Amino acid sequence: MKKKGLRNKSSKRRPYPVFSKSSIAAMLQNKIYAGIVTYKGIEYPGLHEPLVEMSLFQTVQEVMRSRDQAGERKRKHPHYLKGTLYCGDCGSRLSFLIAKGKYPYFYCLGRHRKNGCSQQYVSVDEVEKAVEKLYEKVQLSPGWVMKLKAECQQELLSRTSSSLLERKSLAKKIDDLTNKRFKLLEAYYAEAITIDLLKLEQEQLVSEIASCEERLKTLDTKLESTERILEIAIELAGKCSEAYMNSRPANRRLFNQAFFEKIYVTDGEIEKVQQTELYQAILSNKGSNKNCLVGTAGLEPATP
Repeated sequence: MKKKGLRNKSSKRRPYPVFSKSSIAAMLQNKIYAGIVTYKGIEYPGLHEPLVEMSLFQTVQEVMRSRDQAGERKRKHPHYLKGTLYCGDCGSRLSFLIAKGKYPYFYCLGRHRKNGCSQQYVSVDEVEKAVEKLYEKVQLSPGWVMKLKAECQQELLSRTSSSLLERKSLAKKIDDLTNKRFKLLEAYYAEAITIDLLKLEQEQLVSEIASCEERLKTLDTKLESTERILEIAIELAGKCSEAYMNSRPANRRLFNQAFFEKIYVTDGEIEKVQQTELYQAILSNKGSNKNCLVGTAGLEPATP
């Protein structure tokens, strides 16, 4: 924001713009940007053009609630494998620690709690290299890549034709919900309902409208774009070892969350793995064509 030359009201006379985390958080939670005006605790549809869609605004609120960015304390010792590694001896989670500020290692929480586990401290370098080798084993073969591409193309064609009716249904539902909002306001002005009931109903309607808009946005994605995105994703699964090696730590964490529920480690070596349901579906040769297209809720957080 500073590089863009953006300034807030209090920084007009200062040599650089000043934005605090709290002021940015307040902006992200202001419904006026989504077209909603609040007066005396009541929300009204604004006459101005919204800067963002309500569905996007709601998504931002969910992300902020889940991460609590404003008051979040950063972990002292984060690592992209933390949360994925488990002890091959007792099954407890492996935690990460940097001893004396320069010696990183994983240790078994079970042993730390004196459950009888014999797992010694595990070298971070050993585990990182073992996981890198693991990706060489789990990536899709060229034959599977071709098979998945063909199945996804067939599924996309069938879904495109069936989504036309759903688009019409969603558009009608949005109109009905919008009309209901105005009728609620009229009922409040006529003193037929209380302000508390108005607020409750308005919040519910806004949430339903946002859900419909988000679904419409998904349906309106062009077939060509979706097909290209799927091709890239499948190709990536076919060379995930190379992609993992070239990824930053944050993206490596996402790779691990997508492929593995748990990775069990014994003395620096991977003993066994528990794959995610999503990746199991991709590997399964018993599924139907629909297995190649899963909802975004199946892999969180959704990423480009």
